[in-house]
Amino acid sequence: MIVLPIGLQLNNPGNLEENGIPWDGLAAVQRHHRFATYDDPFHGMRAMARTLINYQRRHGLFTVDTMLGRYAEENKTDRLDPYDICVASKLGIHYKDDKVDIDKHLLPMMMEMVRVEQGMEPFSAKLYELAIASAKE
Repeated sequence: MIVLPIGLQLNNPGNLEENGIPWDGLAAVQRHHRFATYDDPFHGMRAMARTLINYQRRHGLFTVDTMLGRYAEENKTDRLDPYDICVASKLGIHYKDDKVDIDKHLLPMMMEMVRVEQGMEPFSAKLYELAIASAKE
């Protein structure tokens, strides 16, 4: 029997933690003590996209290092983070020195983050595109 990673079980491909924000598509019943549960993967991706967009707009975080430092803060240390390097490499930018162009990089950034978080990439680029478009509304 194949057991899916927790994020996929919860329709939360980015492993967003439950934080009290009433996201569109947040499931009425939360099935995990830490990670949010969504009605479907689209809504989990939408919340992830909105979170990353807000890191730039509201919090002034523009590098992979600072964005992922907030996103996965419990895993951050003062040393080089393989998560940062992996995502930045996928974007073709330096993790600490180059700014993330949210319009250009959000799709590949999210896809790589999900691949790292879940150990696989089970979703189409089209589903991400739809979630990102909805997050920007």
